[in-house]
Amino acid sequence: MSSFNIPQKVLSYAVLLRNIWGTHLLQGQNDTLRVTVAHLRRKIGTNAGQQYIGTDVGVGYRWLSPVIMHALLEQ
Repeated sequence: MSSFNIPQKVLSYAVLLRNIWGTHLLQGQNDTLRVTVAHLRRKIGTNAGQQYIGTDVGVGYRWLSPVIMHALLEQ
């Protein structure tokens, strides 16, 4: 079982939209990103109630704890 930890740096909505979908999506399409993050949260679940993805309202998202790769691959 392996894990990785991404520094708790906030990734802004604009950075995520640009890096995931490219420049063709407008920055105002944050709803697309919110839905995608909600699906991702459901997929990776929680670890004893600890969520992996935090929201900085009006700014973006950040990893809150290390992600256990083994748990992700089993789902």
